[in-house]
Formats: sequence, structure tokens, C-alpha cells
Amino acid sequence: MHQPGALAIYEPTAHRVARTMVQSGAYLVSETEFFTWKSGFRAPVYTDCRRMMGHPGGRTLIKKALGSAILSHFGSPDYAIGMAEAGITWSSLVADELHIRTTFVRKQPKNHGVGGLVAGIPDRDNRLDSISAVIVDDLVASGESLVRAVNAVRDETHINVIGIVSIVNWDFHAMRDRFRELRVPVVSLVSYPQLLAAALDEGLLSQEQLEELVLFYRNPRAHQWSSTFTLAHRGEGGVGA
Repeated sequence: MHQPGALAIYEPTAHRVARTMVQSGAYLVSETEFFTWKSGFRAPVYTDCRRMMGHPGGRTLIKKALGSAILSHFGSPDYAIGMAEAGITWSSLVADELHIRTTFVRKQPKNHGVGGLVAGIPDRDNRLDSISAVIVDDLVASGESLVRAVNAVRDETHINVIGIVSIVNWDFHAMRDRFRELRVPVVSLVSYPQLLAAALDEGLLSQEQLEELVLFYRNPRAHQWSSTFTLAHRGEGGVGA
């Protein structure tokens, strides 16, 4: 198994997943505007994995790829745990694919009933150290919300979180540092090299634009956009990553 914090790409399906995301518009490149990401970064690229819900073939591809990636890197866990909101759909699809249990981590603790961030776990009063889980999300940037989820699963249920799997992971330094500290391995179907290569193949990017975007993804906080993209309209964009 690879080292905690280091990103592993599931190579058998990486090219097909990247191409499908570009063709469906789940990975969008704009020549007319910069988009504001959830993190506050602004860039002429935007990712919305929810778009795959409207593409049955692509949705099936990703469901099966996530399942295969989990089996390849983690074996068969007891739970696929989704991140509210977007990760819940994918964790449910993966759980059906692997015939395992599923639940999810809320954005905010439930303030009635049994409470807590983790939904649907039986026998909360018993330690469940022997039960394993992989947390499923659509996109990982800084990893901050996932750290909160891992800690919630560990603290509330004592389930053993053996890994994180996502459709997209930007492989940012902050993400690597956070999951290295938690000692949780991280797997993704694609990252920016695969998506940029697919966008280039589809004619959405020039080679010069691709090279600039590589520099952006390597250090988004410090990146200064060149004239390759600064000629684009910098109005208010959508919120995403």
C-alpha cells in the first residue's frame, strides 16, 4: 500500500474517466471567464462532478472505476462512507457495486435524535475497531472537510478508516500534509495531469495554456496568470473547483 498522504491514481481507468469528464462538461475550460472555487481561488477551469449524474454511461464508468480502485488499494471494506452532499450519491453507487454497507458524514451535527456527524451507524456504544471503511468524495482540494470527516468517524464510531477515494484530487501540498498526519492513504481516479491531457486532446486547450495550468495546479496560491489567460473576462464566475 502506498504511503499515507501520497496520492495514488487508479491508472487502469484514468484516461477514460478524464476523457468522459471533459466531454460531459464535468471538467470545464473557459476562454471567457474565471471561475471562483470554493477555496477562493480563481481560475479559467471549473469542475462539477454532479454533471456526470446526467450521463448514464459516464456515471456507470465512474461507479465501476471507484469500486475497482477501492478493491485494488484497500480490499473489500465494510463501509463506503460518503461526504455530504455530493459524495453521498457516489458512496451509495459504490456500496451497491461492491455489495457493502454505506452511510454518510453530515456537514453539520444533527441536533436531535442520536445526534452527531456520522449517520446510520448501529451500536454506537460499542467499539467498532474491527470494522473498516473507505470515505468516498467527488473532489478533493485542500482535504480540510475530509479531515473533519475522518476524525468524526473515528471519534463517534471507532470504525477504522483505511482510505480516502475520490473521482478527482488536485494533489495540493495541504492535502498531502493533512492526510500524512492522519496516516490515511489517498486514491483518486484522476488528477490534473489526466484532465489537462484530455482537454488538450479535445481541443479545449492549447499547449501553452496546458503548461500554464500545470503551474497553477502545482502552486495555486502563488500563481500569477500570464497573458495566456488574463485576456479572458474576469467577471463573477461559478463556484466550484
